[in-house]
Amino acid sequence: MKRICGLETELGVIPKNAAPLFLECSEYVVREQTGKDTDKRTHLRNGSQMYLDVGHAEIASAECSNPLDLTRIDQANMRMISELAERHGIHIYRNNHDAHHNCFGCHENYYLSKMPEEKADLLVNRAIERMNAFLITRILYSGAGMFDDSGFLLSPRAKYTKEIIGHASLDPKPIASLRDNEPFSKDGIRLHLTCGDSLMSEFANYLKIGTAWIVVSLVEKRFIPSRLIINDPISFLAKVNREGIAATTIIQGTTYTALEIQKEYLGLAHDFFSKHPSLADPVSKDVMKKWEFILNILEKEPEKLFRYVDWATKLFLYNLASSQEPVDKKQFDLDYHLLSSQGKYYLARRNSLVTTLFSEQELTNASFFPPVDTRASYRTWKLRQLFHLGAKIEHASWTLISYRPSSGELITNDFIDPYACFPESKSKEL
Repeated sequence: MKRICGLETELGVIPKNAAPLFLECSEYVVREQTGKDTDKRTHLRNGSQMYLDVGHAEIASAECSNPLDLTRIDQANMRMISELAERHGIHIYRNNHDAHHNCFGCHENYYLSKMPEEKADLLVNRAIERMNAFLITRILYSGAGMFDDSGFLLSPRAKYTKEIIGHASLDPKPIASLRDNEPFSKDGIRLHLTCGDSLMSEFANYLKIGTAWIVVSLVEKRFIPSRLIINDPISFLAKVNREGIAATTIIQGTTYTALEIQKEYLGLAHDFFSKHPSLADPVSKDVMKKWEFILNILEKEPEKLFRYVDWATKLFLYNLASSQEPVDKKQFDLDYHLLSSQGKYYLARRNSLVTTLFSEQELTNASFFPPVDTRASYRTWKLRQLFHLGAKIEHASWTLISYRPSSGELITNDFIDPYACFPESKSKEL
């Protein structure tokens, strides 16, 4: 099963005026955009892009066709940023909030097909209505964890989420955004989810993306019944954030716990693949297996969660450290998300305390090569070709490259079709 997906991750940089250094990673760069656009943008060799968005550092992954490729590229990008930070002597954090109550996001994008007559905004509203219960309870395994003044919360982003659907990803924070929801193709829109946490765990990130990737298919096939439509999603999100698996809500007269809602969606996914067996490819099967596995651990063996889920890992490491000496909770929270060999999560990873999915060689490859089955490969090849030919690139975005060869005339290439991948005959040129 193929479905275009991608991540946009906002990052914290200290000192703040060091943010432009974020763009200087020459061994990974295709070229830096210096055309008419006011925002500086760096195109990476793996198809991802780095830029400053309203002054803060952000990285957007290459378009991927499945959650495994996306998680691999995302992890490779974080490793690259870690190397960049250590080289320049700056601190870069993949976190969700700061001491001034600013909230950072990790936005998810999924291709959602539509009929020609369907309005994009109405389609997003219908999709989120059916996905709300899933997205709210997904923080049971996709929450980054947060030491709050009121206690420990599963998800920092959930604390700041106050709307169901918004027209931007700024305050108030919505579950989903309608901004730029039609860039993929004439047959589909970008479903832009803004409710997810920035995660350090490969396993949790893969599960966060993979389960949503499957649930979007359930939405397309109208597989999610009205009995799972929540009347007051924002209140229930706050409740799950505080209470975890025991949090309850009443939907059409039936009481559900947060864990039971996740099991409902898992059951629907099993039914979906039994009726559409051709869609059950190895990645889909792997996500389903891990989804069921983590729900069983949540219910029966929660003490084992720390190897897989960020909020549990953060809590475990804090309890371990504070048993030996006094530890400032908020500083520890920040240090957990430090993209550096000295970050708390990376130290745990190096000591084999957490579950990983990829070898070092796989991450190295993912730093230099884009996914071969999406437009990221074609766009990256084209940029590299133009760079080596010395062409002047006037504009380069996800869907368009405008350039002037030595003859001077303006030439434009578009990449509207997200599945228009690089010609196999030229694959060695990547």
